[in-house]
Amino acid sequence: AIYFLFSPRPAIEEGEEKISGNKYQNIVIPSIGFYDGMFGPGTGSFFVLAGVALKGRGLVHSTAIAKSLNFATNIASLIVFLTAGKVIFIIGFVMMGGQAIGAWLGSHFLFKINPKYLRVLIIVMCTGMLVKYAISIL
Repeated sequence: AIYFLFSPRPAIEEGEEKISGNKYQNIVIPSIGFYDGMFGPGTGSFFVLAGVALKGRGLVHSTAIAKSLNFATNIASLIVFLTAGKVIFIIGFVMMGGQAIGAWLGSHFLFKINPKYLRVLIIVMCTGMLVKYAISIL
């Protein structure tokens, strides 16, 4: 949220890459995936931030790619939980249905929204999650 709030421009257009594709794939993405496995909240925002800040992608492009990366980390988590025998299938199916509906709606909305509004939405959602988790700790 802080990055998107104070970045000098809305990060709408494609920009200059600051890291090689090899380093991005072998260091950045696995690091965010590790964070997702250990803690999790805001992983999609970290993928978006990495795409914009390190790969120079536009905000919409980075958000679209973040969806597939987040899906991949969720599949990895599912495999770990299945292997450990720690899956409550009914809750998983309900969550999967909600995720599918949200992903479909979000993907259709993503390409219709003005990227400036998307930036505001990212800031609001990140801040809201931070407040929610801060309150739950207290």
